Amino acid sequence: MSKPNIVLVLPGLEWNQDWLQQNVAAYLNTDWIEEFYSKGIKDKKSLQYSNLLSQYLLDTSFLNKALHVAELENKYVTMISPVFQNMRLHQMSVLCGNEILGISYTEANLLCEQLNALYQDEQYCFHAVRPDLWLLESREPLVFDSPCPYDLTDLIDSQVKAIGHDGDKIQLLQSEIQMFLYDCDINRQRKKKSQFQINGVWFWKDIPSQIKYPDYEVIVNSKNIAWLRPETVVDVGVIAEIIYRLVTEKRSVILFSDILYAPNHMLHLEEYAKRFSWLGAQIIEPILQMQNDNILNKIELVSNGQSGGAIQLKRNKFFPSFKKTAYKGLWID
Repeated sequence: MSKPNIVLVLPGLEWNQDWLQQNVAAYLNTDWIEEFYSKGIKDKKSLQYSNLLSQYLLDTSFLNKALHVAELENKYVTMISPVFQNMRLHQMSVLCGNEILGISYTEANLLCEQLNALYQDEQYCFHAVRPDLWLLESREPLVFDSPCPYDLTDLIDSQVKAIGHDGDKIQLLQSEIQMFLYDCDINRQRKKKSQFQINGVWFWKDIPSQIKYPDYEVIVNSKNIAWLRPETVVDVGVIAEIIYRLVTEKRSVILFSDILYAPNHMLHLEEYAKRFSWLGAQIIEPILQMQNDNILNKIELVSNGQSGGAIQLKRNKFFPSFKKTAYKGLWID
């Protein structure tokens, strides 16, 4: 039997625009990632967060997962994410995901009830599947195209919007809901608590399942998307131990961990550095040791971003780079 493989899917390795301009490498211990840079085989390709979900995590489409949780039939349903929008000159940052926003079920359900009352005549019905994921039922399908909110770069311009047959209708809905949210009671309470206000919603299309490695064991470390595969969630303190047990049983593993996503988008460098170091010490170094012990075939490190892609690291098949290998925040330069 051939030796197993490990795929490490780590969204957020590519830094936000502010950090790229500042070159914050001095704040990070980048030894573990430079091990891949200096000895790995690079496969540069454009990958977004949604691509990582589609290829490494989703065993059915994202919308199907949401419909199952909500116990709804798939009839004219659109996904919506509550977001915090922050204007910066001619650009805007959009923050989503409950690790960042910290929306409670009570808040989400109340907002959906209020929106249902507001759009009763249009027969729109909002459902809070998760605090940070809502579904909109409509009388007829809404035909549009709009990126997954997790795919949005840290700064976007006015060109990033819903387009297509019902693009204008979606944009109008977003504007109306934004005005409603501006002075709603929940946001007044969140402001008093110094929490991010929910000042917008993002409509987005389904993400299909295009799993690359259907036979691999999956482990998820995420506060945003763990609900998609709850059976794969384990205590963070035993991730390396479980991976070791699986590979010694000749089973290949995918680890999907997006713990770098939130501090990266929130510009929290201290927290990012802390998590970056934790990944290196608690996850990557034990896995590199497994390869040194000759129980692995290869390790594949995958991330997203404008320079996204994968690096494969194979034992005794290193391809040293003659270029400077210092990591400066662009994933696969």
